[in-house]
Amino acid sequence: MQATSTPTRFELLLFDKRYRWIGHVLFWMFIYVDELMAIVGLTPELEHPLSDLLFFFGDILMIYINLYVLIPLFLQKRKYLPYVFWTFLLLALSIGASVWYNHHLGYLEDEYTFQIIIQTIILNVTILSLAVALKLFKINYQAKDKQQKLQKMQMQTELAFLKYQLNPHFLFNALNSLYVLSQKKSEKLDDAILDLSELLRYQTYDSQKTTLPLKKELDFISNYYNFEKLRRTNIDWTSEVEGPVEQVLVPPMLIFPLAENAVKYSSASDKTKSTIKQKLNITEDFFIYTIENNVAQLDKINKEAYSGLGLTNLKRRLELLFRENYTLDIQAKQGIFKVILKIPRAEFNKISL
Repeated sequence: MQATSTPTRFELLLFDKRYRWIGHVLFWMFIYVDELMAIVGLTPELEHPLSDLLFFFGDILMIYINLYVLIPLFLQKRKYLPYVFWTFLLLALSIGASVWYNHHLGYLEDEYTFQIIIQTIILNVTILSLAVALKLFKINYQAKDKQQKLQKMQMQTELAFLKYQLNPHFLFNALNSLYVLSQKKSEKLDDAILDLSELLRYQTYDSQKTTLPLKKELDFISNYYNFEKLRRTNIDWTSEVEGPVEQVLVPPMLIFPLAENAVKYSSASDKTKSTIKQKLNITEDFFIYTIENNVAQLDKINKEAYSGLGLTNLKRRLELLFRENYTLDIQAKQGIFKVILKIPRAEFNKISL
C-alpha cells in the first residue's frame, strides 16, 4: 500500500484546526496590507480610519456568511441559483452600506460616486472570490483526504484478512506433516513439534509487523524446509542469495507462500526426489525471487497450483501493496514448476500498512 504524504506547512495552515486561526489572520492581513502599513507608520496615515474599520467589518460579515452559511447550504448541495442570488444580495448590501456611509459623512463627493462604487465592487468581488476559492480548495482537499483514509482503512482490513487466511493455511499443512510423522511412529516427532513452535512464533508475532528484515523471512523459510525434511527425507532443497539482503525490509510472509507452494507440489513419492531450488537476487534497483520445483503430474499440478489459496492470497496482497508495480511470472513445463517474483526496491519504501 502506498504511503500517504506528510502534510506541508501550507496544508497544515489551511486544514489543521489547531492552526486555522493563523490562516484567517494571515488572510485578512494580506487583504488589508495597505491599512496595516499605515497603522504601523510605514505609509501615510489613513484619511478616514473609521470608514476603513467599518468597511473591514462589512467584509468580515460578507465573507463568513458566505463561507459558513451559503456554501454549505447551497453550493455544496449544487443549488447554484440560490447561492448566486444570496451572494449577489450580500455584495449589494455590503457595497451599498459602504457607499451610503461614506456619502452620509461627507467622505464621498458626488462627482466621484460612480468611480468609487466601481472600485468598491471590484474590491469586494476580489476579496470574496479569493475567500471562496480557498474554501473550495479546502473542501476538495478534505474530500480527497477522507477518501484516501477510507481506501487505506479498507486495504488494511483486507490485508489483515489475507494474513488471517494465510496463518490457518500454513498451520493446516504443518499439522498434516506432524500427522504423517505420528503415523510412522517417527522419533523425529518431538523435534518437529519444537520446530513448529518456532515457526508459529514467527507467524504470531513477527508477521504482524508492517515490514521486517528480509533475512528473517529467509530464515523462516529455511526453518520451514528443515521442518518438512523431518517427514520427507527425499527433499533436496538449495538456496542461493545474492546482494545486500541485510539492507532490505519487506512485508512479512511475502515470499513464503511461494516456498510453501514448492514443497506442496513437489514430487511427493518416496521413490522420487523432490528438488526445490530457491534463488534471491537483490540488485540496486530490483528484488528478484525465483523458486522452482519438480512435479510428478504436471497437468494436475498446474490446475491446482494456479488456483491454490496460497498463490491467490499472494497475488491479492501484491496488488494491494504494489498495485501494478511488480511482475509474477509462473511457468510450468517439462516437469518443472517455476515462479519468478520481481519488485522494484523503491516500492518497499512506499509501504505503509
